[in-house]
Amino acid sequence: MKKYITLGTLVLMVSFPAIAEELKHMKAFGDWEVYVEEDQQGKKLCHALSKPYRTKAFHGVRNLPFVAVTMEGSTYTLSTYPGFTLDHTQPPILSVQDKDFALKVERQGHAITYSDISDVSIFNHIMGSKGNFSIRSYSKYDRVAVDIYTISGLRAALDYMHQNCKD
Repeated sequence: MKKYITLGTLVLMVSFPAIAEELKHMKAFGDWEVYVEEDQQGKKLCHALSKPYRTKAFHGVRNLPFVAVTMEGSTYTLSTYPGFTLDHTQPPILSVQDKDFALKVERQGHAITYSDISDVSIFNHIMGSKGNFSIRSYSKYDRVAVDIYTISGLRAALDYMHQNCKD
């Protein structure tokens, strides 16, 4: 079962940090920040979060978009929230090194990688890249956002999670 940060948790974390006590900020690495939480069984879940450093093509108001890499055990999952309600007929597209990956719309506002095979392929491409990756998202209301994320600090964040979040 895939684990990822819910919109409610992120909104609480960003808007009301004192309320979101289940997420503990651990460390910042470049443009990525690592948070940890424990599930009901006492297992640690670590999340590396980043917000886009640039957005293209979107005009309007939306919530804070983000991308998250969640580590549970030794498995990584990538999820994204574009800040609006996603169009379920057009999956968000993650682009890195001229390669495109369709993300599965998991909930009203979230998209997530959908298999361990796609996760490995996406992470290999991102980590092999020297700069950025983008996520093109389509809103339910015919708007498009292209959010651009830097990988600056991602490798260090993943290393930190690997050392501090394994069971």
